[in-house]
Amino acid sequence: MKCLSFPLEVMSRLKINQLKNQNTMKILSKNARGVVLLILGLVGVHGTSSVAAPYETPDYYLCYNRVGGEWNFGRVPSACDVTPWGDPAYVEENFAPVIFNDNTERGAERQRYMQEVHAMLRESVAYYLLARKPDASEAEVLAWQRANFAKAHQETFWTHYRDATDGNLKMVRGDYGHGHGMVQIDDRWHFPKLEEGKGWHIFENIIYGMELFYDAWEDAVSASCVSSADNWRDRARSAYSVYNGGASKICRWTDPNDVWAGNDIGFADKYDSQTWLNYVVDPLFPTSLDVACFMEGNPGCSAVAPVDADDPANWPGRQVYLTSGESCRFEGGAFECVDNPADMMCLSIVYGAPTGTSISPTAEATAAYTKNVYDRHSCFGAAVTGLSTVGQTIRSEIAINVRATPGGSAMGFASQAGKVYQVLDFVVSDINSQYRYYMIRENNRLGYIYAGKVSDFGNWTSPAPYSELEDVLIPQVEDKIRVVPESGINLRSAPDGALVANVPAGAKLKVDSVVVRGVDNSVYYGVQFQNNAGYLYGGKVLNGMTLKDWIMLDGEEPGKDHAEAGDIIQLATGINLRDVPGGSWLVTVPRGSLLYVHSIVIQGTNDYLYYEVTYNGHRGFLYGGQLEGTRTIDNWAVLASLTLADSGDKLLLRQDVEQRVAPAGDLIQVIPEGTKVKVITSVVMGDNNDVYYQVKYEGQTGFIFAGHLTPASTLGDWSETVKEK
Repeated sequence: MKCLSFPLEVMSRLKINQLKNQNTMKILSKNARGVVLLILGLVGVHGTSSVAAPYETPDYYLCYNRVGGEWNFGRVPSACDVTPWGDPAYVEENFAPVIFNDNTERGAERQRYMQEVHAMLRESVAYYLLARKPDASEAEVLAWQRANFAKAHQETFWTHYRDATDGNLKMVRGDYGHGHGMVQIDDRWHFPKLEEGKGWHIFENIIYGMELFYDAWEDAVSASCVSSADNWRDRARSAYSVYNGGASKICRWTDPNDVWAGNDIGFADKYDSQTWLNYVVDPLFPTSLDVACFMEGNPGCSAVAPVDADDPANWPGRQVYLTSGESCRFEGGAFECVDNPADMMCLSIVYGAPTGTSISPTAEATAAYTKNVYDRHSCFGAAVTGLSTVGQTIRSEIAINVRATPGGSAMGFASQAGKVYQVLDFVVSDINSQYRYYMIRENNRLGYIYAGKVSDFGNWTSPAPYSELEDVLIPQVEDKIRVVPESGINLRSAPDGALVANVPAGAKLKVDSVVVRGVDNSVYYGVQFQNNAGYLYGGKVLNGMTLKDWIMLDGEEPGKDHAEAGDIIQLATGINLRDVPGGSWLVTVPRGSLLYVHSIVIQGTNDYLYYEVTYNGHRGFLYGGQLEGTRTIDNWAVLASLTLADSGDKLLLRQDVEQRVAPAGDLIQVIPEGTKVKVITSVVMGDNNDVYYQVKYEGQTGFIFAGHLTPASTLGDWSETVKEK
């Protein structure tokens, strides 16, 4: 066993004994019971799984005003507003010492920040261990601290809150925005927990991250790769392997060929080097935060006076969360509310920025007051000057980059200046500037364009006549529509009203009105059927678009909703390539990759779709989403705008090409640049999805190379398809 020397100044024996003497068994009682299954980390393990995560959040979901940073303590890329996940005023009032201030000299601020965060982490992780294990030895407490310090370094360089130069309070968001907070809780797998505050609230975040780490720490005692219970380094490495890879990976760190071996090596390096101590002048520096109070989840943990949530005098100006689930402002003696906390931005625009901490009064205290609940579409439509809502049409005044999420990663193409688009979703951020983003469909892909702020939105987009829209996804008033489902669609008195009748498949109706509601942008059409007026459900836009599954324009035929053999797909996210559907991992294929589909497989109760492709020398299967239930195919891979030439098409050669008897076979002749040849058939083969066309030239039939698809398409360098009358 390797002997380890721990810096005893990290925590003195006296301090450990003081913690042991406290009534620690009561702390974390609601957290310490049961096993919380966490698979966290900046590596985004779940984002590349072949099985869909339970919560299909897009990249950078509710990630407003994202800023960059550097890979150093306190400022890793990237960070987004604490709002709407949490209350920035509460953070500033309670956690000021552990907020990194971007507006001061960077070196001095990092020294100050690390001193404070070290003190907070030192106390909180020891407090947690002694709550779970009151008889832990001094050596184990010190080892547990060191392991958690290294974990926080590995995940986010001890980064959580930042006071950014744009004036907004940020929290770290890793893995394309899916990882929240210092311990990187993934919203695709733990969305309900994040809504409970376990992302933005630094102590909730740390506690939630320690749940799995502690269980793995204990399990490591009996692991085959750990020689003894007091081999602290090996226990720490096993605990991290589980934390990062799952319970079955407890000895992953011993396998240098594992795909995630780099993560285990990185953790060990940080555990050994303890470079965080370079920024800690006084390892015994006392934290000004009431760690025990925050760890127990008690109210009034800071110097801020506690607020009586049931006193109506404390309601005005604050964000008020009702027990019935709504998020509200108390204005004019009534609760003005939205269903989703993310839409509090709308109420803030109407009533001004909230003041003070948010509060949650009891049902008894609020029962006597009027409650007005507004749908996000009507609320934002009335509150934001010049906002175009879902279903309306806009003209792109200039070419604007299309992004996967509002302000997120560019998708590699732009809107076309002068083209008319239908708004499929909107996002508004910042109370004063009211930045707005619109989801549109361009290049057969859904994405968001920036559409300016309240002072200049007209320079980006402008309202446009519906009659000029060519790509209709949500039919409008006076359009003729057709019912798609074989079982028909129920006609109701209101979008969520009483049943009136069932409208059969194939029925053709005129649209009298269109209503869009809810966080999924669910569409309802007001129609007349057999002398009955009512509303038909028309599908949803977000979280698995289903519009065409319910309603289509009269005369419109269903298009291809997923790729088939012979098509080219483009990945909307990174996906693991596996030897068989759901089988062993071969390689991870990055987002944006263009791939030729050899075949497709559909299996499972929800019709899980898999594409057989080749990437980087590996032939296997990519998960492509599910066709039934909540359709998720657009979240994984989409039909690419790039297509191969079909049999009978003519190609104009852009350079001299060699014609061969077979792909990469013996040379027949060289066909000069500028020649037009007719395609007989096409072949895609090789590690890079090399494209070959069989053509006839001067009486000779053979194959010409036409470029490859990966890692970046070169098809356009070799030839172009020409259409001739």
